[in-house]
Amino acid sequence: MKKVIMVCNAHLDPVWLWQWQEGAAEALSTFRVAADFCEEYDGFVFCHNEALLYEWVEEYAPKLFERIQRLVKAGKWRIMGGWYLQPDCVMISGESFVRQIQYGRKYFWEKFASVPLTAINFDSFGHSVGMVQVLQKAGYTSYVVCRAGRAQQLEGSDFCWEGLDKSRVTVHFSDENYNTVKGKAAEELETWLNRHADEETGLFLWGVGNHGGGASREDIRKLEAFYREHGDCVFQASGPETYFAEKDFGVLPQYSASLGPVAEGCYTSVIRIKQKHRRLENELYMCEKMMSQAAMAGLCAYPAGGMTEIQKALMFAQFHDALPGSAIREVEEDTIRCLDHGLELAAKWKTKAFFALCAGQERVKDGQTPILVYNPHPFAADMIVDCEAVLPKQNWDNDYMVPQVYQGGRRLPCQVEKESGSFEIDWKKRCVFLAHLEPASMNRFDVSFVREKQKPPVQTKPVEDKIFFDNGRLQAVLDCKTGLLESLCVDKKPYLKPGALRPVVMRDFYNSWGVGYRDFDDIAGVFTLASKEEGSRYSALEDSRTPSVRIIEEGEVRMVTESIFCYGHSFLRMRLHFPKEGTCIGVELQLLWQEKDRMLKLSIPTCLEDTVYMGQTAFGREKLTDDGTEAVSHKWSALLSQSGEAVCCINDGVYGSNCKDGEVRITLVRSAGYGMADCNGKKALKPGIMIDRMDQGERNYRFWLDFGNAQDVMEGIDNRALLYNEMPMALSYCPFGEGEKPAPAIRVSAPNVVLSAMKRAEDTEGFVLRLYEAQGVATELELELPGLRMKTACRIAPFEIKTFLADPQNAVLREIPMLEKDYAE
Repeated sequence: MKKVIMVCNAHLDPVWLWQWQEGAAEALSTFRVAADFCEEYDGFVFCHNEALLYEWVEEYAPKLFERIQRLVKAGKWRIMGGWYLQPDCVMISGESFVRQIQYGRKYFWEKFASVPLTAINFDSFGHSVGMVQVLQKAGYTSYVVCRAGRAQQLEGSDFCWEGLDKSRVTVHFSDENYNTVKGKAAEELETWLNRHADEETGLFLWGVGNHGGGASREDIRKLEAFYREHGDCVFQASGPETYFAEKDFGVLPQYSASLGPVAEGCYTSVIRIKQKHRRLENELYMCEKMMSQAAMAGLCAYPAGGMTEIQKALMFAQFHDALPGSAIREVEEDTIRCLDHGLELAAKWKTKAFFALCAGQERVKDGQTPILVYNPHPFAADMIVDCEAVLPKQNWDNDYMVPQVYQGGRRLPCQVEKESGSFEIDWKKRCVFLAHLEPASMNRFDVSFVREKQKPPVQTKPVEDKIFFDNGRLQAVLDCKTGLLESLCVDKKPYLKPGALRPVVMRDFYNSWGVGYRDFDDIAGVFTLASKEEGSRYSALEDSRTPSVRIIEEGEVRMVTESIFCYGHSFLRMRLHFPKEGTCIGVELQLLWQEKDRMLKLSIPTCLEDTVYMGQTAFGREKLTDDGTEAVSHKWSALLSQSGEAVCCINDGVYGSNCKDGEVRITLVRSAGYGMADCNGKKALKPGIMIDRMDQGERNYRFWLDFGNAQDVMEGIDNRALLYNEMPMALSYCPFGEGEKPAPAIRVSAPNVVLSAMKRAEDTEGFVLRLYEAQGVATELELELPGLRMKTACRIAPFEIKTFLADPQNAVLREIPMLEKDYAE
């Protein structure tokens, strides 16, 4: 007999076309009705996931929560999935996946003694291949999705999903979607049965969803009648685990990539949420590292409650309609406020840890100003540090004090640049210097000041409307007539074609998800260099003859150019940072965007041929499409040629890009509507009324472009990208000269192994360290915690995630389960 596992659920978006307060109200109503039905109907079983919703019920309706606890114990209510919520599954980091699962696992175990074995993310817009190993290490044996991208082309509803490290999980793609129309569940079940007539065991999801709802009396009555009419089938009310336990899958087709693309516009929609999300991910994980070292050294207590509050703010913002930008404008504002709350708390705890870690630093000498830089990473870094400091006393004379930076008595390459403020007293100094930072340590720099007649002037001048730059390895030509790079070479080899870094405007439309578009390749126009008058007006300069391309800073460390562009009603300021050492240029964009139904991309036409486009994903990297279709990646993407060259772009808050014929286009912004889509033949765009568009106003971006031999550029790229995202904290501070310097917190010997987390353990004494191999190479490494006098050598397989516990009380450093607890026990 055919058997169908009937999974009644109520997909409930905490936010989407409504704010969280309405989501909470619907959770209370949906759960109350579901509890009533569980108690009233013998054969009825309700399933629900998302710890967030249960937390709301626990807080706002404690008696209902107690009823649900009893129903779970009786087997009438199934905890499904077991995550904090259903997050976006392509843009959050690997560590964020772990936290979403870890918090949910712990909550459902403590409140309901429940450990789901099937993960579910019904409505997420794609799924990163990096999830597979996370699911397996979290104890999941199966996964249910409703949006599987290209994997939907596989034969059947089930497949074996293989991860980057060869981990595997069985996936069911539910093509019936995750909900049913009220009163239509039986009709939709009949349609589904006809479509899946050849399957002996099936899984059917039913219940009103999106805004909650679940079962209705009408649906329950109609389904009971339907069951009686179809005596050739067995219909069992249960959870998704029953389907995977009872079905004979045989040999399943295998899929070894991310499940996408889905809703490609969501890789960019509402870019300021994405930028703040990345920033909070960075700040939280850096804050945990700093507080861990301070606690290891006995300098201050680890604020476990404070870290949890920040973590929950981050997890809420990762919801699959918030982070992707498919919700209404009010949800955008709520999500930004939530992220800002987390950022403010992180800043508070980071600052406390920073001051604690200044222990043992000598007091300042007369005439000097110290700059202290904390490097949170387990590797040494040579990088440009940018920090403002004040003169020991204000200079009221008509000359200029030039800072000189020293480390251990050795003068470093340094220059002074325009400070953030414009208060015209010679007092605040923006010191830019090339520094060597020791791993997981506080690094001390001392600034002395030399009196000069004026700020050192820019020496380089344009020649025949071109700005030439050459540091011995990197050669670049900036065209003053276009504001674009005419050429860029490394070691005399060309890497960029003329017209590089052009801002290109694409035709888009108002659908928030970008549904219907795959490549966003219909060019509407380009930003062009502003005239002297336009550029001066936008720059608020009194002199209307100022060129729109100029060199604004130059010294021992770098040359900085500034170009002003315009298009339609929009302006863009581009600053390029050309280093005096190395091959990595910095790009800063300030965009004033006022276009509608348009998308903006930054064009990087390369000279590379026979290329592969790669990008970072959760706990690893994967090949991206190079046919012009929109792709998603995390902190970096790179174009690699068969002849061994590479062009790599590191970012600190964008996710979308595309590549075709050796040209990479980084997606900056799109101006679709909020929660806007045509539906059932009806147009969302109404005549005679203005409908708001996303991302109108000022947006800012930072990129780091590196060029050269592929082995040199890509070696340790994940750690370099992390360095630019979890930027070392620099602060001008005069320490007390008390205490002892703490030993470095951690060292990891392999450049291809990334420290994903260092934090206090959840339920035991000690500290959790999580590492992963990022380049697909089996590696022998040494993990050392000098402050705790612990060291271990281990082998890590390609793309493997390893979690360790450092237990200071027992002087033990050992590997532990990823979630810190084996819930299978």
